[in-house]
Amino acid sequence: VTFILISRRSLGMLALNLFISEYYGLFIVRGLVLVISIKGAFTFFDLLGYSVMIKRHSFLELFMNYFRFKLTLPLFSLIFSGLVFGVPEGAITTLTVQSNDIKKYVSHMKNNPETFEALDSDVAGVCVTRSGNNYAGEMFVWNAFPSLEKALGMIEQYDPANPAPAYDDLRSVKYAAVYKPLKEFDLDPGFERLWRLKLNDEMAFASKMVELEAAIRKAGNEINLALFAPVGGGIHETGMYHFRAIFKSGTDAGKVLDQFYDGASFSPIWMDAQKYVDEIISETIEMCEIIYTAK
Repeated sequence: VTFILISRRSLGMLALNLFISEYYGLFIVRGLVLVISIKGAFTFFDLLGYSVMIKRHSFLELFMNYFRFKLTLPLFSLIFSGLVFGVPEGAITTLTVQSNDIKKYVSHMKNNPETFEALDSDVAGVCVTRSGNNYAGEMFVWNAFPSLEKALGMIEQYDPANPAPAYDDLRSVKYAAVYKPLKEFDLDPGFERLWRLKLNDEMAFASKMVELEAAIRKAGNEINLALFAPVGGGIHETGMYHFRAIFKSGTDAGKVLDQFYDGASFSPIWMDAQKYVDEIISETIEMCEIIYTAK
């Protein structure tokens, strides 16, 4: 299962390019969009130079077009910001619990999929905290849905405080929450390092994590990076974003950390991303797995 971004920068620039050129009826503006995509900005001299190549304009026309375009660009930036870096579809619900016998609890859920079928989730699984525990037996059950509509609909239908009697002896409920993914990621759980973060710009941080993920993979490592925004997290999760580094094994996670501390090429990307982090609330290590997939 892959949570897919709606679009990327190239699509946003293409849409902006086509819209503006039709709106103004000037081929010159198409050139300026190309300049922006390469330089990240443009000046009056870019406009002047490009205009000379296309057709003659009076200086008054040039100034008018320049300022009209500069004033309109922020509006287009707002309109197309979702295209430049879109939010993937889907949502995940979690039920954080304490279990006195985790293996027995997980085995029971694997052998009794009726609950997940009734919830109508696409995929379900568990994450067991192995380091940084707040209490013994800390874990949560998660369900993946194609949309927040379905995830919140499940919250309305299912009351974890009144489960089937068999669950009473297997776990005690701490709290439930819903999460919206903010970057594309493959739903391939494993050895996971979880940070709870307070961010000042979650979308800029997500964009940095796309860059970091690509750089770590380019260095020869298998990794998935995921970022989630909480919905209905109560005092436990509200105001905190979940950032996950997902590996196949603890050995793989340690290998990447060794590379980071040795000054790998991807290290500066992580350090630069810290400007978007106001506070690290907690950091834990979890073992996660899929225990149910809809037929």
